[in-house]
Amino acid sequence: KAFIFDPTRAEPLHHLAGFYQKKGLPLFAYILAKTALQLPPHSSLAYVLREVYDYSLLLKFACAAHSIKKFDEAKTAYHQLLAIPNLPPDARTVVEHNLKVIAQNTSQF
Repeated sequence: KAFIFDPTRAEPLHHLAGFYQKKGLPLFAYILAKTALQLPPHSSLAYVLREVYDYSLLLKFACAAHSIKKFDEAKTAYHQLLAIPNLPPDARTVVEHNLKVIAQNTSQF
């Protein structure tokens, strides 16, 4: 409902992507996160969850892409995340770990 009320905001799609990822439905998470990433940055500073736009949405997308074996998309997103200077340490740890997992998985093919 929140996205229908204001389809310019990525937060509702971000939240749903996280919900579906936790429910074991990464394809839905991937589609929602990818859609949200295509939205232009929200211009209003009021009541905007900055971390969603700064890194969290991209992290959800990367993890969902990784889960559905879209390794090239996941790697690209993970590298974009690593380029963010103020990426929180816990997110950086997840990204670095997941890049190692992708490297191991893709070397087996």
